[in-house]
Amino acid sequence: MAKRSEIKAALEALAAGNNGKVNPRDVLVAARNETSVLHKAFTWDDSKAGERYRLQEARALLQRYRIRIVEGDKTTVRAFVSLTDERGKNGGYRPLIQVLSMEERREQMLADALAELSRFEEKYRILSELEPVLKSIQTVRRRTGVQNSIQASA
Repeated sequence: MAKRSEIKAALEALAAGNNGKVNPRDVLVAARNETSVLHKAFTWDDSKAGERYRLQEARALLQRYRIRIVEGDKTTVRAFVSLTDERGKNGGYRPLIQVLSMEERREQMLADALAELSRFEEKYRILSELEPVLKSIQTVRRRTGVQNSIQASA
């Protein structure tokens, strides 16, 4: 596999050659060239890639299915959630109602949410308009006792 810096440079070159932006199709077209540093980042065996794509479609289906928690309320939420400590070979999605009713699972869902908020902070902290939102995230962290923050990665 190519070094991260080489892949980053290749992606930046694609963006530079396309008015400052790059889309997945551009990346795929460039990666088809076997000499490209991007080539090894893809599965070129169609039987394996097809199965992976169908798994991605199954994940999307699980993520699209929504339920109403409060009868009469128009607000819906995902019916199934994937918790980080259960991801991997034997991972899967649990019904949200089940997760909320089990203290350990609920705590994991909260930890996952706070980790996701840390990624949000890292990505958008440069936007001063979001300062009130970012302060609210810090308030939630203080109340829950979780002070983690995701470090920036290149």
